[in-house]
Amino acid sequence: MFSEKEYSQQRREMLQKQIIPRKITSQAVLQSIAKVPRHRFIPEDFLSQAYRDHPLPIGLQQTISQPYMVAWMTELCRPEFSSEKILEIGTGCGYQTAVLAEIWSEVYTIEILSELSQETQERLKSLGYRNIRFQIGNGIEGWKGNKGSKGSKESKEKQLFDAIIVTAASPNVPQKLFKQLKPTGRIVIPIGDSSQYLCSIFHRSDGWEIEKHGRVRFVPMQ
Repeated sequence: MFSEKEYSQQRREMLQKQIIPRKITSQAVLQSIAKVPRHRFIPEDFLSQAYRDHPLPIGLQQTISQPYMVAWMTELCRPEFSSEKILEIGTGCGYQTAVLAEIWSEVYTIEILSELSQETQERLKSLGYRNIRFQIGNGIEGWKGNKGSKGSKESKEKQLFDAIIVTAASPNVPQKLFKQLKPTGRIVIPIGDSSQYLCSIFHRSDGWEIEKHGRVRFVPMQ
């Protein structure tokens, strides 16, 4: 096991060798990746690989995404346009959640596996995060209690998210998530079954536009 100083050095090297050379340019994202201790989110057996650029198992047939993928998806959420309120589908071990919480004022996150969610909530609270709200449930349904169908136009707007990030693959775009997105917002999601593409979906004047960014491989959404 490494010391915290050694882990910090590994994190700096990860940024310089893995993240920045692959054209992640958002300063907010780079600062967040530099700060969040990835080694605190993985099982002890894999600590020596904490800052290598590949996913790792975290139990319950789930994985923690490679650091570059976390940085890329976070940048695609465009925090420079709005970093007020974001919804994450698939809390997992909480690494992506923590990266978001360093940037967005409010992070809402849903995990379908109760055991995993409980462990992650304790971990994130122990790391000092107080701007994260958790739910256990089916992320395809979106955030419960956030229907956006009652009250004034202003109150409806406050219930919606600036961005939604989905950290598991879906064969298609969950339609219910659209209703929880602000008109200027976007959804970042891996779409597909055996062949997956990371996509951004955002509003245009005549509807929605889907932009494909590249092939990826995520665990399927449950």
